[in-house]
Amino acid sequence: MAGFDSPTPHLFAHRGGSGAGSARENTMAAFQAAVKLGFKFIETDVIVTRDNHVITYHGSANFFMKIIFGLEIRRNVQKMNYSKIQKNITLGGESIPEFSEVLSKFKGQNFCIDIKTNEAVKPLVEIIKKQKAEKRIVITSFSKNRSIRANRLLHGEDFKTACLCVYRIKGTIISMFPGLI
Repeated sequence: MAGFDSPTPHLFAHRGGSGAGSARENTMAAFQAAVKLGFKFIETDVIVTRDNHVITYHGSANFFMKIIFGLEIRRNVQKMNYSKIQKNITLGGESIPEFSEVLSKFKGQNFCIDIKTNEAVKPLVEIIKKQKAEKRIVITSFSKNRSIRANRLLHGEDFKTACLCVYRIKGTIISMFPGLI
């Protein structure tokens, strides 16, 4: 996998990083800021809209998280058409981009994609294949089944998939990659 096979650790701009301001996570401005800072690896999150657009969006998992972080609940965003999202939801004043647009614009970047919902797997894989971007993508998810499904749909030996794990050790949350599957 171009860019990922290396004996050294990689630095990822999580959700595009905060170079454009933390409120702009997963936006074109965030990704552009990460590139400007020299990041070759960008992590992003994806969901799919009601009308089958794969968008870069983390969102909140529940109402409690919405109150804390101010992001719309992702299952509600998934029920919306992309045009409605474009009109009604912004992140730090930035619109929410389609993942296909991000992948096209940042051809020199490697992406770590966290698939947030089961519905996003198949359309995401279709975009990756259409843009022939398999060698610059690694898929992650807190759902092992989601990661494995994406890998199988891609049918590629070069494709890596990972399952994210979060552990709580004596009150401290530890997030880690247990390894590529």
